[in-house]
Amino acid sequence: MAKAKNAQRRSRGSAIAEFGPALWLLAILILIPLVDLASFMCGVGTVMMVANLGCRKAAGANTWSLASSLLTQTEADLANFRSFALVVPITGNSGVTLNVLGYPTGGGGSVTTYSPPPAANKIPIDRSTLDSTIYDYQVVASYNVLPLFNFKHLPVLSTIPGLGAAVPITFTSTCNVEHPEGLNN
Repeated sequence: MAKAKNAQRRSRGSAIAEFGPALWLLAILILIPLVDLASFMCGVGTVMMVANLGCRKAAGANTWSLASSLLTQTEADLANFRSFALVVPITGNSGVTLNVLGYPTGGGGSVTTYSPPPAANKIPIDRSTLDSTIYDYQVVASYNVLPLFNFKHLPVLSTIPGLGAAVPITFTSTCNVEHPEGLNN
């Protein structure tokens, strides 16, 4: 009878002793990547919000230069969201660009993309085409989403996007230009 109790005790004791390493293995293999995935999705949502909100604000502007400054202001307003979600611009200080798309009415022709040079800050749009063309603002937001738990120092995981390397995300949002007569200003 005493031997049976000792055998029972030993098997239960070994199960409890193995629980600690098994819990660490569970945390490393399941919980950390799951939290990293949630952080990545937060970053993707932030990039989408920058593109959509910036485009909506630019669409109501009276002039091209006002639309450009509203987009820059929107990006600056969302800086706290971007830093929380570990989102950084891919190139330079700004991760957004503002273009104008011209769609000819009547079914003929192709879409014209106007991407003005930053120095001139004006779009060369022919005023005679305002009645025969529909204009849209296009905001392109390009950012890198950094991983929450960065494994860049581990040889195998350092090249995997989302675990050791940043993931480049680009969203494009378009809205109708409400004041096409102000595109040249």
